[in-house]
Amino acid sequence: MIGAKRNHIAAIGVTYGYGTEEELKTHGADFIAHCPENIPRLVIPNF
Repeated sequence: MIGAKRNHIAAIGVTYGYGTEEELKTHGADFIAHCPENIPRLVIPNF
């Protein structure tokens, strides 16, 4: 989150690693993915 925010890039937090969705949102996640399959729709328009 820190690196993304410092470089003005949207940050995707993932709940299938360490940390909770609440923690990810608190630290600036712009999007949340609950599984790897969620990521393409977040980074590829109209996926």
